Formats: sequence, structure tokens, C-alpha cells
Amino acid sequence: MDLWLAIGCGLLTALGFAFEWSASQTTGLAWAVYGAAYVAGSIDLLIRTSDAIRARAFRPDIDLLMLVAALGAAAIGHPAEGAFLLFLFSLANALEHRAMDRARRAIAGLAELAPSTAIVVDGDEDRVTPIEQVRVGDRVRIKPGMRLPVDGVVVEGVT
Repeated sequence: MDLWLAIGCGLLTALGFAFEWSASQTTGLAWAVYGAAYVAGSIDLLIRTSDAIRARAFRPDIDLLMLVAALGAAAIGHPAEGAFLLFLFSLANALEHRAMDRARRAIAGLAELAPSTAIVVDGDEDRVTPIEQVRVGDRVRIKPGMRLPVDGVVVEGVT
């Protein structure tokens, strides 16, 4: 959703630029479109900030600084610059969130590849043991094609 809001902010900012350029000044219509861009560009930030306030974990950060800078730009009569700032910042945040989600999914996929058991050599017999119960110093048998269940050193044989 945050990516769509960022794209919406960018489109509204471009539309505001077009209205401003065609009128050679910032008109009421351009102000309204920039206002909509401000809303689209800051809604994700406002939701995260309100969640942090409710959780009593709010600390001023770069997100708040960007919002204040955008509002300051509008206050001095430059709403286009503030809208463009919010567009760039919301787009960067959306792309960062997408990258983090992809990384989390990749790490979860790697964790699923890890075997849950190991073949521990106990004297002359092998026993299948849950990974959590394998101790440092245990000898583990690795069969051809098997995933490595633990870190170790090859002490005998090849595979």
C-alpha cells in the first residue's frame, strides 16, 4: 500500500506542477492538488508515528523531520517543493520496506532448508537426533546428497 501512496503522491505532485506551470503561478487548484499529494505522501508516516505514540515508543526521527520540512515549504509559499520532498521520501521508504520484506522472505526460505535432525554416531550405531540435542564434540554422519545439519570438521572419509 505504501508504494501505491508514494506513486499517488508523485502523480499528484506532477499534476500540481502542471497546473502551476500552465497558470504561471500557484493557483487554488494547484494548492488543492499539492494538499492531496501531502496527504498521500505522509499518510504512512502518520500511521507509523501514531502507532509509536500509542506504544509509548515515539522518538523524533528523520520521518518527522521530512514532514516538518514539507509543511515548512508550504508555509513559506512553496508547496511544490514540499510535495516533491514527500514524494521522494515516501518512495524511498516504500522501496526500503519492499527490500526488507524480500530479505525476510529469503532468510525464512533459507531457514526452511536447514535439516531438523542429524545422524549422530554413538559407538557402533547411528541415531537420528533433533538438531537441538546435538552437542559440541558429537560425531555426525553425513550421507551423500544430505544437507549439512551442523558446522564441523571432516575427520574421516569423504562425501
